[in-house]
Order: sequence, then C-alpha cells, then structure tokens
Amino acid sequence: MQEAFLHYIWKLQYFNPSGLKTTCGLEIEILAAGQHNLHAGPDFSNAKIKIGNIIWAGNVEIHINSSDWHAHKHHLDAAYNNVILHVVWLDKGKKAATKAEVELPILELKPLVNENLVSRYNQMLESDNVISCASDFFKVPEIYRNFMLEKVLVERLEKKADAVLQLLASNKTDWEETAYQLLMQKMGFKTNNENFLQLAKAIPHHIIKKHNQLFQIEALLFGQAGFLDAELNDNYFIKLKKEYNYLSAKFNLSAKKLQVKEWQFMRLRPANFPTVRIAQAAAMLFKFRKIFDMLTNQSNPLEIIELFHIKQSAYWQKHYHFDKILERGVPAIGKLSRELLIINVVAPLLFARSRYLDKPESVQIIFDLLLNLPAEDNHIIKHWKQANTKVSNAYESQAYLELLNIYCKKKQCLQCRIGCFLLGKKYSELAVINF
Repeated sequence: MQEAFLHYIWKLQYFNPSGLKTTCGLEIEILAAGQHNLHAGPDFSNAKIKIGNIIWAGNVEIHINSSDWHAHKHHLDAAYNNVILHVVWLDKGKKAATKAEVELPILELKPLVNENLVSRYNQMLESDNVISCASDFFKVPEIYRNFMLEKVLVERLEKKADAVLQLLASNKTDWEETAYQLLMQKMGFKTNNENFLQLAKAIPHHIIKKHNQLFQIEALLFGQAGFLDAELNDNYFIKLKKEYNYLSAKFNLSAKKLQVKEWQFMRLRPANFPTVRIAQAAAMLFKFRKIFDMLTNQSNPLEIIELFHIKQSAYWQKHYHFDKILERGVPAIGKLSRELLIINVVAPLLFARSRYLDKPESVQIIFDLLLNLPAEDNHIIKHWKQANTKVSNAYESQAYLELLNIYCKKKQCLQCRIGCFLLGKKYSELAVINF
C-alpha cells in the first residue's frame, strides 16, 4: 500500500460513502474533499466535512497507519493544527492530536474500498512489464491518451528549456552565446556532449564570428580541443596548427585548452568520432553566422529542417582522424543526427524563448516542427511498439520517451491520466481529475 494510492482514493472518493463513521462512532458526511496539496503540509486543504452535528472546514491528513501521525512528528508541527480529519488505511488504535492538543477524529478506509480496485492497483505496481498498462493501453479513449501525451511532451520541453535558461543566465542573457553553446554541446551527442560544451566555453562565439574562413574556424576548434598538440607529417595538420598558434596567441586561448585524452573514441564508428563532429561543427558555425536568429526565426518547420543539411570540409570528407583516411569516404551529418539536433537544440531554444518572452502561443511552432520530424527509433520506443503502439512522428516519440521514463518506469500510474482511467471504477468520473 502507498500513500499516493490513498490520495487517489480520497480525491475521487472511491469508497462507499454511505454510513461513514469515525473510529469513535461519529457519523461523517464529506461535503468537500478539499484540494490536493503537492507541497509541504497537510495532504488536502480547504476540505468541508460534517462530523457528528458540526460542519468543519480545514485540512485532511492521510496515512497508511494511524501511528504514522506520530511517526511523521505532525503532533509537533503547528502547520497541522488546522487538520480536521485523519484518514488512514488501517487504524491501529493510535490516537492523533495536533500540537494545540486537539484530538483528531479518524476515518479508516480499508473496509470501505472495493477490493477489485486495490487488486488492479497492486497488479500495476507488481507488473514485470515496464509499461504496466501495455495490454490495456488502447482501452483508454483517445482523448485521454492525447491529453497525457501533450502533458508529458510539455514537461519534457520544460526541463530542456530550464537547462537553456540556466545557460542563458550564466551567459548574462546573451541568446547568441547560449545558442552557440547548446548547439556545440549537442554536436557531441551522448558520448562527447560535455567536452563539446567545454570547447564552446573555451572559445566564445564572438571570437568565432570574427573569422569568415572555414579553415580558421577549424583551426580554432581543433587547436582548442587539443588535437593539434601532436607532431604529424600531414600538410593540412601543419597549416592548421600554424594558424591556431597565431590565433591562440592573438586571443589568449591556450589557458582553457582541452586535452586529447578527454575525448571519447571507444565504441564509436569513425563517422561519429569527435574529430569528425568537430569538423561538422566548424562547417555549421561557418554557415550559421547568427545562430540564434537562424534557428528560431524560421516560420516553416521544413525550412528549419533544411538548415542542417551541411557537409564538412573536403579534408574531413575523406579523413576520420588526422592522417587517417577512410577509403569509402566520411559522410556528412546524417539524417538521424540532423533530426536529433532539431529535437535537442531548436525545440528547446524555441520553448525557452517562449517562456522568457511570455508568449505561450508560439509553442505551436514547436509542436508543428516535431510533427514534421519522423519518430525516433531507440530501445524505449521499441517498448511502445511491442505494446502495439503506433509512434508516427517526433512529437509522439518525445512524448512516449518521457511517459515511459518518468511515469511507467517509476510506476507513477496514479499521476498518469491513462493509469487513473484504467484504475477507475467508473471511467466517466475521471473527467473531473485535475492534475
């Protein structure tokens, strides 16, 4: 038994309401269950309950056992002085009193709740399937499923926007620098993302913008990444190193230089090596002279997608490392990588800007963008496909990723509209839930 389940039962009044009595025998009539409090303090506020012949207004506290009132030290906390009813699953004979020494009436729920409801909840919690409701998912009306997908998608975008806004604050509200650092970070994908972010911070964007030759941008990035510290008999490498030494001295960069040993190559295909990604990032920075404007001022989602069709310089179309040739050639940024950059750079930037400017109406642009991108294909999406769920686009795949990671894996079925629907004794009653 979990308190979250008891909150669910109390919120929806999923118990037999007739003949309610306190453990002391006083009749109870619940006039208003109260508002669910998700912060510190009693579980439900502004409840209205008739106990005996008196109508009380105040808070309700819910526990699994009646002894939990003392175990949680509520009897010492003045914040609980306005509790009017102690609701418990099991009454173990332990009385509850507020700090003001007012003894509280107790309502025991276990005898009042349908055993089938408890059984269904336990089945969800104990299911070996990472998606507990997989077999019943499509029994839920589409309106509830769509509501939950939009809710978790917004939650996912909120978290990504939080990271962008934190970066923005550290950059003293410089959106251009923030967009540059975010783009660079995501060019590292999962394996080298933090190294790419540190590389971006080691070369401020205003220095990159001073140079209108791709070769110079490559020199700055590869030199500051530490890849030019070796001695190689490669004409391109030698020229690049000479250019970096000049630029490093000019802009005093050497103090923040990374080391080669910090970069990860293990278990990566040559096309994903950090050297190749740095070359692609250089080509992108050469094209995106004003990164923030280019990525956020496009009104057509298809135009945004087209922006990321970029090829690295000729040298890196044949090499995957300095002096290391790949005979079949090194591809440009692939379709999957471009789509991930849009999901992880453009969408969070747009969402963060929407919040910063307090323009929620612009969120629709993000939805349209994600709807125009194909769905991701990873191990999490495979779970949904195994549950016969059709994932049609990035809007849905991003939502399903969040739903599984935050709700399904953690068995947070009671915080999910879909889980609540499947648990409910009368599906139509769930329309009143306010999450």
